[in-house]
Parts: sequence; C-alpha cells; structure tokens
Amino acid sequence: MVESTGLENRQGLIALLGFKSLSLRHISKPAHRAGFFVSAFLSQRGSYNGVKAQLKLTAMAYLRSLVLVFALAVRLSQARALTQVTVASGEWPPYTSVKLEKGGLANAIATEAFASQGVSLKIQYTSWSRAIRLVQAGAIDITLPWAMTPKRQQSFSAIPMGLSVERRLFFNKAKPFHWQNRTQLLSAKIGILRNYSYGAEFTPLLKSTNSEYGKDESANLKKLYRQRIDVFPCDVIVCSYFLSLLPFNIAREIGQDTTTFQSEPMFVLIGKEHPQHKEIIEVYRQGLATIRANGRLKELMSSFGVQ
Repeated sequence: MVESTGLENRQGLIALLGFKSLSLRHISKPAHRAGFFVSAFLSQRGSYNGVKAQLKLTAMAYLRSLVLVFALAVRLSQARALTQVTVASGEWPPYTSVKLEKGGLANAIATEAFASQGVSLKIQYTSWSRAIRLVQAGAIDITLPWAMTPKRQQSFSAIPMGLSVERRLFFNKAKPFHWQNRTQLLSAKIGILRNYSYGAEFTPLLKSTNSEYGKDESANLKKLYRQRIDVFPCDVIVCSYFLSLLPFNIAREIGQDTTTFQSEPMFVLIGKEHPQHKEIIEVYRQGLATIRANGRLKELMSSFGVQ
C-alpha cells in the first residue's frame, strides 16, 4: 500500500518533467546547464543590456525543471516505506502505562496490529495534554486511546482502536446507587475527573451537577469509601484495576452497578496534516483486522482481564 502510493507519485512527477525515467543525471545536468546560462546572463549584463530571448527562455526552463526535481525529491521522501510509527501515550492503566507489560492493553493492541504489517511501534510516555499537542504539531505520529469530540475532529482523524470504554456507576456499599435514568444523577454528589470526556450526552450533565473533581480514579474511589461523594462513573476495567491496588478494607466497601450506562469507542488519533496520514490509517486498519482474524486480539484482551 505505502510503496505503491510512493511509486505512483514518483511516476506522475516523472511524466510531468517529460522523462521516461529519472536518475541523478537528470538532476545534475539541468542544474549545471541552468547555472551556466544564469552565469552567462549575469556576466554579460554589464557589457550589454540585451541577452537573446532564447537564452533567457532556456535558462528559465531549466530552472523550472530543477524546481520540479527538488519537489519530486520531497515527495519521494514523504512516500518512503513505512517501517516505524511513534506514539505518545499517557498513564491510564490498564490501557496504557509505562509500568505495565507491553505498555498496557491499548499499546499492546497497537503494537501487535502494526507488527502484523511489518511496522514497529515506538512508545513515548508523557502527559495526555502534551501527547495530543505533539501529535498535532507532527512531532509524534499518533496518540492513543482517546474518545472523539467535535473539537478534536477539527485537527485529527480517528482510527477505531478495537476497544470501548464501558462505564458503570461505582458506589459505597453502605449507600447503593443503581442506574435508572439521567435525571437521577441530578440529586447525587458525583465524583468526576478533570479534562476527561464522558461523551457528548453525559459530559455537560455531569459537569453541571453537584460534582466534585478528583485527580484520578484511585482518589475518587477513596472518596466513595469516605462517603464524600455518592457515585463515581468509571470504566469497569480501569476502576477494577485501581480497586485491586487499594487496601482490602477499602476495596471491599466499594460496589458497582450491574448496568453499563454508557459504551464509548476509543480511537487512535493522527493529525490530518501528517504526510503519511493515509498510509498509517490503512496500515493500522489492516493490522487490526489481521490480529482479530488470527485470534491474537482476543488473546491480548484476555491477558489483561478483558472479555
């Protein structure tokens, strides 16, 4: 896919230049001749004001050819074979973490998907805010996993990850809270996370209710234990992971509703202006299809406790 795209771009520009094929001699000869004619023009200008029109036209023609050749070189460098992709990732275990095997589930899926297509993945861990800025600036190829929002759609293309966030309500067992409808949340004190998307339907609601911000999932689970908040909407896999790290006397007091009130797909984000935008998207999609078909995706999810 990548190599055929580069070849088509190269052949199109070669045809535009009027060559049957292209090698370094096509670059060196026009450059040399153009330099000769320009030098002749400049050296003779002091002795006579006119230079034959043909001379000027020939010099300009070679200069235009030289510019097109340099443009071709740039296009060829952009269409180079895709061998490595860089990803900026923050801490959101068990999906992403520098402390976890394979970088967490999301990074493991991306690594295997790209590897199935002969492309390696280099992970750079940073803050989430910096990760998305690096990708927008083109310093890093992709970032994951993210929910898609209207604001992000302006600058990024979204590639389905093959994972979804499954949110449920977590509560203190001494004060159970079970999902019924959205208006039910208006009377509750809700723990939420700053700079976190709860989807187009719930983000405005949760941020306009009687909410209290926590720095991470662990902090909000502890608030539930102390009954400082009534309920905490959280991805089942993420909160189950954090509960496993809390002391037993705290974890045993925390319950979760059996109803998944929201399912939201996660995406790989890539800047729309990335020079290999289409190639990276296509390679990931093909890779994800490959590991889904051969059972490797299911194996990875099971290894992280995801069914």
